[in-house]
Amino acid sequence: MSGLAARDDAALTALNDSRAASPHAKNLAVVLDGISKSFPVRRTWGEMLRHPGERPRAPVLQALATPTGIRLTWQAPAPPASAHIAGYNVYRKRSGGVFPLTPLTSPPLTGTLYEDDNLEQEVRYVYVVQTVALTDGQTVESDPSNEVESARAEPE
Repeated sequence: MSGLAARDDAALTALNDSRAASPHAKNLAVVLDGISKSFPVRRTWGEMLRHPGERPRAPVLQALATPTGIRLTWQAPAPPASAHIAGYNVYRKRSGGVFPLTPLTSPPLTGTLYEDDNLEQEVRYVYVVQTVALTDGQTVESDPSNEVESARAEPE
């Protein structure tokens, strides 16, 4: 298992353990490779399970290779009745890799277009987008969109 995948697994384990042990915690402390970081806990798993209808739907993603990068576009889903769309998080990995826990874009994008031009030539990348919604004062992400895979187009 790669170091990144092991760290992602460790973070998810810490997240699950923390929420199971202390469902009312306001912060989650994660220690990875000796570095400690605290994250606000926005919503417990139990709260998410009690309100499954509040999660936004995932967008439908498309990719277009260009000589300077990859252009992503997606169809915005309708927001849940009790929420409004705050934006979209884009996640990227190399083909065969593991998606990171943090989005490529921060803060969430408000439009439905993203051009990724920080890419290596002849490397294939995989993308997903998640809808970010505000519901009951909480930030909630959708499930990931469909995956799209692409590489930069060869210059003409």
